[in-house]
Amino acid sequence: MRIIYRILANSIAIYAATLLVPGFYVIGGWTDFLLAGLALGLLNFFVKPILKLVSFPMIVLTLGLFLIIINAIVIWLLGVVLSFVVIDNLISLMFATIIIAVANQLLYSFMDSA
Repeated sequence: MRIIYRILANSIAIYAATLLVPGFYVIGGWTDFLLAGLALGLLNFFVKPILKLVSFPMIVLTLGLFLIIINAIVIWLLGVVLSFVVIDNLISLMFATIIIAVANQLLYSFMDSA
């Protein structure tokens, strides 16, 4: 059940980013948002730990700020893997990354408290 909540949280966060960030789009309906949420969860589970391990010195040197870059790489990979996730430019990618991270943090905290 927890996995379903995470997929929904990822989907809602991606939807929020598409509403707030010009240049970040998901072409399609709610099923595409759910698929994007699932793909983001899989990328976070498989790719993100490898990126963290490889870039550990940069994470330490920047006191954790490099994690934003790692999140941006994961969101960029989401756009590469799924053709219906469109990222126009680097600025859109960075803003979408921040919004998705904040939205996920808020949604995960609500899920953990419930």
